[in-house]
Amino acid sequence: MINGYKKMKVYPHHHAHSKPLSNQVAHTYKRFLDRFQTECSRFLTHIDGITNTADRNRYTSLTLTRLMFLYFMQSSGFLDNDTNYLSNHLKMMQSREDSNHNFSRDFLRILYHDGLSKQERPSKLTAVLGNVPFLNIEIFREHQIELQYSTRIHIPDEAFEQVFAFFDTFSWQLDEHLLSNVNAITPDIMGYIFEKQINQKQLGAYYTQGDITDYIVRTTIIPFLFSATEKQCPTAFQAGSSIWQLLQDNPDRYFFPAVKKGVELPLPYELAEGSNDISRRSNWNELASNTYALPGETWREVIARRQRYQEIRNKLETGVVYCFDDLITYNLDIDKFARDVIQNCTEPQLLQAFYKSISDLKLLDPTCGPGAFLFAALDILEQHYIACLDRMAQIDSSNPTGAGKLLQEENQHPNRRYSILKSIFASNLYGVDIMEEATEICKLRLFLKLLAYIKWPLEIEPLPNFNANIRTGNALSGSVNHRDNLSSEIHPFHWFDEFSQIMQNGGFDVIIGNPPYVEYVQSSKPYHLTNYSTLSTGNLFAVTMERCASLLAPDGRFGMIVPASATCTDGYLPLQHLLLQQSSLHISSFSDQRGKLFDIPHPRLCIITYKRPPGPKSVYSTSYLKPGRKLRESLFQRLEFVEITQQVRPGIIPRYGYSTEQSLHAKLYNQTQLLGNYLDKKGTHHLYFTRKLSWFVQVTPFIPKIIDMQGKLRRPSELKTLRFSTPEHADIAFAALNSNLFYWFITTGSDCRNLNMREVLGLPLSIDTIPIATRQELRELATQLAEHLQAYSEMRTMSFKNAGTLIIQCMFPGKSKHIIDEIDRVFALHYGFTSEELDFIINYDVKYRLRRSSLSETSSL
Repeated sequence: MINGYKKMKVYPHHHAHSKPLSNQVAHTYKRFLDRFQTECSRFLTHIDGITNTADRNRYTSLTLTRLMFLYFMQSSGFLDNDTNYLSNHLKMMQSREDSNHNFSRDFLRILYHDGLSKQERPSKLTAVLGNVPFLNIEIFREHQIELQYSTRIHIPDEAFEQVFAFFDTFSWQLDEHLLSNVNAITPDIMGYIFEKQINQKQLGAYYTQGDITDYIVRTTIIPFLFSATEKQCPTAFQAGSSIWQLLQDNPDRYFFPAVKKGVELPLPYELAEGSNDISRRSNWNELASNTYALPGETWREVIARRQRYQEIRNKLETGVVYCFDDLITYNLDIDKFARDVIQNCTEPQLLQAFYKSISDLKLLDPTCGPGAFLFAALDILEQHYIACLDRMAQIDSSNPTGAGKLLQEENQHPNRRYSILKSIFASNLYGVDIMEEATEICKLRLFLKLLAYIKWPLEIEPLPNFNANIRTGNALSGSVNHRDNLSSEIHPFHWFDEFSQIMQNGGFDVIIGNPPYVEYVQSSKPYHLTNYSTLSTGNLFAVTMERCASLLAPDGRFGMIVPASATCTDGYLPLQHLLLQQSSLHISSFSDQRGKLFDIPHPRLCIITYKRPPGPKSVYSTSYLKPGRKLRESLFQRLEFVEITQQVRPGIIPRYGYSTEQSLHAKLYNQTQLLGNYLDKKGTHHLYFTRKLSWFVQVTPFIPKIIDMQGKLRRPSELKTLRFSTPEHADIAFAALNSNLFYWFITTGSDCRNLNMREVLGLPLSIDTIPIATRQELRELATQLAEHLQAYSEMRTMSFKNAGTLIIQCMFPGKSKHIIDEIDRVFALHYGFTSEELDFIINYDVKYRLRRSSLSETSSL
């Protein structure tokens, strides 16, 4: 036995990682939301006595939120053991002979303000309400609107009949894991409604699906727990210890299923021979057999995945992996590994160290909204909390002072899981949001999460006060510590005052979330931000990330999903500087083509995780990934990182995912000149390009034709011009800008939204050092490409809102791919690319670029 461990024994356990909403659930949620919006508008018209429109809207939202919460409660029999409690009491009220009754005034307000909000239970109250629990929830206390308008508020019974009729068409279930039918909804619907109803463009808030939150919490919380435990028991984590022996004994256990798909099968001979002979790869771009491939994978992708799997497996088997950050880089199942470490532990002291790390952890979402990230964190913490307690029970339950004492304290509660959740809510999870309604919904969902683990109404205790942990405030205004308190702020959130103990101890251990993607214009905001180096970026997500860096404790972990432009544009240099000061910086990037992470226009995104120093500065990235509708379920299982610390350049943290790209980078930047060095403002040899960027660039030596309805030529309004002093420079530039190499260059190092002058001018290319014969060959290919683009273009009639009907010359560069490939073969000689590197460049993104839909590239106006 080494360091408290015995030879590995695998304990069976099952954990379903969070996934995107299934088609069924997504459809149900959308149906509910569509009807909910209609019912909100209808309910609003029934409210009398509230004269202010904003107050009437707010009271409508408050009432329906209260009723939704109660529908979840009654579905489990927590309201007088009646699963139709509200509807039945409405009918009882209406059956009275007294015609002056009113359900809202004479029943609901009593239920809200007395039954659910006060612990006293006089017999008269019980006679009216039946047996209902005291919940101690802010939302059921008298609201400011109710105090202001008092008895003037009148809502007729008809309004509630319509709402209940709508609600009764769905099945309300507290347990989010057991959806019984196509009409089932869970408390998650409350967060879904909130984030779909708010002004997303204005507030920059978007519904974050479960696979995103799950990945971010796993790659921040678990590494932190191990680092904190290692500080307490350093010898247990040394290289060669039994903890790391788990990886050597059973490496396949820690690969995700998507990575291992088909790896046990030998490749067909005609495909395997291409591994050593590039000339035999003609069939590698074909769709692979389902027995080998994930949905939509080509043989090229299957082979690359198998090779990476084998490389990582060899490292695990040989024991060279003994750092937890390596598990992130290799994208292994760190959740499963962490639970195996706990379940195989034989040393009580080490278990107690894990337990202490979990119970002491302080996690923050500074823009928490209705709590998506907090709930994902809750799931992870709960699993490891229970794993520790269970393992303690197995090895040390008789110890009255060590783990046994912890067990006795934890198990004395009649409902163990309820107790654990309450402990996590109270001790581990913290959230802030600028919208009060968002924090209210977050707290309600936390309450419902607790109620899901109660079997009998009598087990319901007064629910904890989450106001200490979930706060309303502007996370960006106010001060981090007492020394820089800014009294001029409007409603500032002073972190040192609000979370004084945590800030005195150095800050939060883990900070996660999805910050607002909102442009910041000082004059248009009701608050004034100062002392942020990232203000020049012009976007609040960057400022939020800077604030988080100041709130994070040393060795703390950070994880957020933000726009991909953060890493590859000059405007975000201050943010990049901040990120590059961190340790273990991992960036995974996601395109908006062939699927998208958020249901918003053009969501080019990246997930950024890091560890705050101390620690070595290292940077890891993935390729620019296409989420893919068929592959979305396994998207985060398939992430592949490579270290790019040495490839980072000012304004560019490149999106590389293969070692081949590192060698391409080195050869590219070995050039002494950039393409921009050859431009001449007075040059008479022109190239033209539109900023529109898709699977191919649109760079031509001619102006694409645009003809109006009067038959007159019009110049494209967004056409950019490049001027060269010689025809040779213009031809070679034309060839270079249409090359597969340039497509790779802009995909890995730009915002991928537009073809910007930065990338055009910044392409490393020393034209004057190219041999004369090679230059001539490139010029001939440039002529062929120009002629081919012209020959295969089409004049199409299109209508535009501002320009009217026009006939436009549309280009289809995908049809010229064979000429473009020849251009790359010639450039490969100049750059010194190997056959493997050239093969990589020519086939980069080829499965997407040559699909039929990608061939319809058109010139922009």
